[in-house]
Amino acid sequence: MTYTAVISFSETLNVELNPKNIGVSVVAPTFFKTNLMDQFTSPDPRQRELAQVFFDKSKVTSEDVARHVIRAVRRNKLYVITQTDGKFSWFCKRMTPEIYFKVLGWIYKHGLGERYLGMPKAA
Repeated sequence: MTYTAVISFSETLNVELNPKNIGVSVVAPTFFKTNLMDQFTSPDPRQRELAQVFFDKSKVTSEDVARHVIRAVRRNKLYVITQTDGKFSWFCKRMTPEIYFKVLGWIYKHGLGERYLGMPKAA
């Protein structure tokens, strides 16, 4: 199930369970410091390099994410996006999806991810 399906399912559950005072939250953190890379497997070595770069650059800890999630769930928030980069991406994608995807494509096409984010170069 893709993340889009999980979000759609959560939105539906939120509507259907609301009359019973049951809250639903979908949590969507971006990269934060964990030991997830210890178990990371991929047939594409570039994916591992890319994930490692994002994990290494993150200043957010799992404790930070957990605190944010607990606060959001207590407030019965449907969307729990824990970091600023995720909030910005979510906003852009929801408000102007065509522009969002065109800009991402342009960034990848011109190698700006490698240049400014420290992402490994595509083979």
